[in-house]
Amino acid sequence: ILFSPTGDRAYVLEKDEGAVAVLDAREGKLLRRLPTGGQQPTAAAVVSPQELLVANTFSGSVTLLNTETGTHRSLSLRGEPSGVVVTR
Repeated sequence: ILFSPTGDRAYVLEKDEGAVAVLDAREGKLLRRLPTGGQQPTAAAVVSPQELLVANTFSGSVTLLNTETGTHRSLSLRGEPSGVVVTR
């Protein structure tokens, strides 16, 4: 589970669905499910207040996912990415 920088949203990777569940962290309610554009998302990092970087292991890609609009951009990689690290 990851949390937005403000703490009001929680993000849960749904590996079998290829999606991220966006939850209202205070209410515990599901707000939306967003496809990651890949298979088996196994790791993610918060990049900005509205973006996650997601590793899609089985499809060999990483995706930059906008959690507000659901839009995403993917980059294919060799192998099976299973982790994400973001440094500033």
